Amino acid sequence: MKCPQCGFQPREGAAFCPACGASLAPEAPKKKRSAAPVIAALALALGLALGALAWALLRPTPEPSLSVPETTGGQTIPSTGEATAPPSTAPDTEPPAGTEPPATAPSDGTEPPVTAVATEAPPPATAVAQPEPTEEAPGAASGTGLSLQEQYKLNLFLSNFSEQWFGDCDCAAAPLDQLLRFAYLHTKINQNSEIQHVSDGTGDYYTISLDLARSKLLRFFNRTLEEPGEGTVYPLDSNRSFFYSGGSFYFPAADGESYSCMSVADSLRSLGDGTCEVTFRIYSVDEFSMGGAMVEDKSYYYLNAQGAATQAGLTYCGSGTAVVRPYNKDGIDSYQLISYQLD
Repeated sequence: MKCPQCGFQPREGAAFCPACGASLAPEAPKKKRSAAPVIAALALALGLALGALAWALLRPTPEPSLSVPETTGGQTIPSTGEATAPPSTAPDTEPPAGTEPPATAPSDGTEPPVTAVATEAPPPATAVAQPEPTEEAPGAASGTGLSLQEQYKLNLFLSNFSEQWFGDCDCAAAPLDQLLRFAYLHTKINQNSEIQHVSDGTGDYYTISLDLARSKLLRFFNRTLEEPGEGTVYPLDSNRSFFYSGGSFYFPAADGESYSCMSVADSLRSLGDGTCEVTFRIYSVDEFSMGGAMVEDKSYYYLNAQGAATQAGLTYCGSGTAVVRPYNKDGIDSYQLISYQLD
């Protein structure tokens, strides 16, 4: 049945409308009192009054009365010899014979039956503003205190470092070889078309331009880069090195490396100076186990630690802490790295 007050259709058996609070129980029929006793009493009273009036007009001059009214147990018996029945005192709420009792909400085991007694409807409940539902990407889980977009931006930014196993770094004081190696690997992983393959008598190399290296260092570390001297050599690892020549940096060509790690931000805390401290976890990514959809649209960047811990295709590798500052690049909000520390 629909609510007679607002038209909302609640569930079957509801005692009150959940929309406006109006009672949905049928009002108990009120007992109709017979008018016959009242009419009879009025007719009797009218007859007595007329009789008394006629008697007063027609009776002879009264003589002293020597009779004593007949009594019974000290109670005077009316001269008419009839006793008037007292009015009925039966309660109005008792239903007439043959009337069904008020309906009750059926008991289905989920809530106790409620007797639907017709009472004054309670005032409509005050509307309470409900929070808007948060949109979540596939596999996202709540619990970090970060919004969906904050989670995505931090995961994406920090994954630029974890995917190449970037080491501990104080970015303002870090040696150029560490930052240039980051610029080269970031280009190789994310912008491979910008990498040039060069082969000469000394070996095979992959190169990135000075301008591209400069933009990477400014973008990620807020570091400027002067043009190095021709032939400047930088250590790459314990056995290899790279060098600068003719406007490009030359890195020994190597293929087959795996760059399949990502970061998942755990928390974000303001340091009060425009920078923030981020704790994060590192996971290796098995794209075959993860499934095509999340890999194709990169929706795994929306995962937080809770979601990542249960996501097929991700294996926990370690954790760390980074200090970052908000940064806008070509209208896109991101971050710059100030420091990076692995646990």
